Amino acid sequence: MDNTYYLRSSMKKLTIKEYLLLGSMLFGMFFGAGNLIFPVYMGQLSGANSIPAIIGFCMTGVGLP
Repeated sequence: MDNTYYLRSSMKKLTIKEYLLLGSMLFGMFFGAGNLIFPVYMGQLSGANSIPAIIGFCMTGVGLP
């Protein structure tokens, strides 16, 4: 039995709202990686001042949002 007709008939077109939602999710997935890279980079830049940098980063990361 050939299932190609069933698969084609069960597919639906995306609405504009679904395209916008999908686009925003992809944007967040690709450009949200800065939250993983930025803290490590700032830690490398802090050098000997790592403790004040950690305290400041935690204060702004927890207190401001």
